[in-house]
Amino acid sequence: MIRDFKLWLQRYMFKPGRPILTVAPLLILAAVVAVIVLIVTRLGIYGIDESIYRFESGARYDYTGSTEIRRDDDDMVWLKNKDERVPLEAAPIYYGDDAGAILLPQQMIYVDPAAGRMGRTGYNTLVRVDGAGKGTALVNGDEVDIDKGFFYDGSNTYVFLEPVTITRNGETTELASLSYAVVYYNLRLELYSADGETVVVEQTGDARVRAISKDGGFNIDLGTDVLITDRGESLLTSRPDLFNYLT
Repeated sequence: MIRDFKLWLQRYMFKPGRPILTVAPLLILAAVVAVIVLIVTRLGIYGIDESIYRFESGARYDYTGSTEIRRDDDDMVWLKNKDERVPLEAAPIYYGDDAGAILLPQQMIYVDPAAGRMGRTGYNTLVRVDGAGKGTALVNGDEVDIDKGFFYDGSNTYVFLEPVTITRNGETTELASLSYAVVYYNLRLELYSADGETVVVEQTGDARVRAISKDGGFNIDLGTDVLITDRGESLLTSRPDLFNYLT
């Protein structure tokens, strides 16, 4: 936001014939905007003024009007809408008017298996992709290109940027891009499609739960967090903070 404002300010101030008296008010305005953005960033506040929804324990929750996503001093993230205040974990928030956009409230690891690319997101990362999983992520104010792959919170949650097939106990579930899975090893599985049409909550026992990309680029054991590609197997790390921010 600051970068876009600076560009506008430069073009406005240095336009031929612009009276010099207009420069001082614009500089004051620029300083005010910078201070506001700095305060909001330090407080960890993210405002949303459109309809959104999220899933939890098999249920969908919708929010309208103004919603505030706030991170406290203990790095807990909270959603506040009207009189409701709920804690947020790694599961994405979906924008009701844009099926290709989500907000990731917690830091996560981005993995692009095809390119061998990995990096960390910030808190409240806005992600926009097309149906094939290609798009952008707004990481700490910088727009970064992403191309398929998935986000992983280092524990139980996977957000898939491309269509995947989930297999377990001989059953399969097809998920479109921006859908996600929560898997507790030898216990429970939760699947949520981005449009809310598919919601699965079931006990898995010791069944192997796998996510396989449509193009065969990766195969993940969602219980043990082992990524399988044509280059071999690798254990996904449980520490997003060990990675540099995605660029």
